[in-house]
Amino acid sequence: MRRSDRVGDEIRRVIADLIQNEIKDPRLPPLVSVVAVDASRDLSHARVYISVLGQEQEKKNCMAALGSATGYIRREVAARVRLR
Repeated sequence: MRRSDRVGDEIRRVIADLIQNEIKDPRLPPLVSVVAVDASRDLSHARVYISVLGQEQEKKNCMAALGSATGYIRREVAARVRLR
């Protein structure tokens, strides 16, 4: 397993925990899950894949809520994921 895959799994775990336990936006539906995280080989970028169970309007609201929480999510991921 490549290092970028291991780091991606750790980022996925942290973001899933943030969405379930710490982000208190009413636009987030109860069933939001982080499906996967693809981290680049140099770990400078990561693409996060989200699955939302619900209707189309709930999905749009969820993406808006996560978009507004992007700065918080980035800061928390940087603080919680320790790289050497």
